[in-house]
Amino acid sequence: MKILLAERDELERKGMKWLLLTNQVPIDDLKEASNEEECIALLSEWKPDIFVMELEMFQPHQRESLFRMVRSLKIQTVMHTSHKTFQAGEHAVKVKAEAMFVKPYAADEWLKALKQIIRDNRNIHRNEGKGLLYHGWAYDLLFRRMINETFINEQIQFWGYDQVPSIVAVLALDQQNKKEYEPISLIQSIHDELQEYRPFVLSVDEQIVLLVSEEYLPKGNNPIHTLWQILLVFCERMKERNHLTFSAGIGNQYDSPKLIYKSYFEARQALLRRFYFGGNQVFPSMTKNLCNQYEHFLSPTESDELMRYLREGSRDQIKNWFYQVFGGFPYEDGSYPHSDFVRTKLTNVLAHFKRYLAEKQFLFQHDQEYQEVFNEVLYGEVLYDIIQKILQFCFLIFDRVEKENVQHGSLLINKAVHYIDQYYNQPITLENVSGIVGRSSQYFSSLFKQQMGCTFTDYLQSKKIEKAKEYFKTTSMSVSEVAQAVGYLDPNYFSRVFKMVTGNSPRAWKTKNCAETLK
Repeated sequence: MKILLAERDELERKGMKWLLLTNQVPIDDLKEASNEEECIALLSEWKPDIFVMELEMFQPHQRESLFRMVRSLKIQTVMHTSHKTFQAGEHAVKVKAEAMFVKPYAADEWLKALKQIIRDNRNIHRNEGKGLLYHGWAYDLLFRRMINETFINEQIQFWGYDQVPSIVAVLALDQQNKKEYEPISLIQSIHDELQEYRPFVLSVDEQIVLLVSEEYLPKGNNPIHTLWQILLVFCERMKERNHLTFSAGIGNQYDSPKLIYKSYFEARQALLRRFYFGGNQVFPSMTKNLCNQYEHFLSPTESDELMRYLREGSRDQIKNWFYQVFGGFPYEDGSYPHSDFVRTKLTNVLAHFKRYLAEKQFLFQHDQEYQEVFNEVLYGEVLYDIIQKILQFCFLIFDRVEKENVQHGSLLINKAVHYIDQYYNQPITLENVSGIVGRSSQYFSSLFKQQMGCTFTDYLQSKKIEKAKEYFKTTSMSVSEVAQAVGYLDPNYFSRVFKMVTGNSPRAWKTKNCAETLK
């Protein structure tokens, strides 16, 4: 069945193609036209079986000749129009359209009409039925356990094949190529690359499924191993020629069509190992089942450790924590947890990150980066890459916290220094000043030394002694009077501190530096 989609809007064309491809519509080939010239050329040269046309694509004076061509070629037509008018209905009658839809139309009704047209047109010759892009009966093999083998065999022969498929492989584009995913052309490319092995090529859930018969594989080796080698070469070739990287999973071999669904399930399970080993690889069926004994959430110990490392800003410790908690796969018995279980646990980790962000309001500006990491956890294909993205985000947060601490710390220390400079002659203590700036004495003491290069006590002493020097230079006050003026009640203690700081006693320092004052 050949279908031509004539629609100016690219998104609508893509939407129609997706509906046809993913809803068991038997297609041999599909082409599209975005303008009237391209459409008319395809109609006359390619001669499709079904023509889906946008009425407004064609100028009014061209429509009559277009309708005559369609009628003469006996092409079944589905008309789209943006205007629900009598004239549009008249045009549909003239072209003998099977259906007319006024935009916006219901996708399920549109699909239902297309399927009905195809069913009505299935009295075609057998040789015209060898489709490459879809084999409707194959979905029954994949998803229905109770099937009629006689019917399946008849369908296989109708589509021009002699052997029932016995092995299923599942191909998936790796993440960096998903934006380039064009289902119909991609399926056609895969079929062309592997045509000597005569696979059935289907699209299922954004993956490509191959149904392969061992009879079409090279003889001599185990069919599973042979198919594994074939797909390895295929993946490498697609990467070199088309810059597309695939990963593939292969199921076990089954002789009965009733068991093909098992091979499909095994192939999908095998492909899950991409999560642990990375893309552009081919994975045979696992000898061990997926491990279901996996704790989906962090243990209390793991939770406490994570929050502590976040608050401490310890890069090495948090990196080691991630490798410890999310490493060690496969297990000693060769099994793996399902990737969805690991993703669930990673979302639990991000919940702890959210809790940490909430503790520091200035980190809310990184909410966009957090959402990007969350999406990576949900949809990222490889565990190692996901962990690296989380660590990058974590280190970004640490950098931001450190920068904020420096800036905020400077403000706190400036406030503290201003207070000391103003009240140096009062009986102030570390606890007094840390309380004024609103921090614990331990935190304030550490921050003060980091910012000022000396301890709180050293700075206070230095401030007192500098003021004492000023008094000696500018006044005739005695040592006892100066000691009291700068906050020392004991003149002897003041003298010892003064000598420790300056290297001279107060009297000796005055003799050397304040000769004019002494006169």
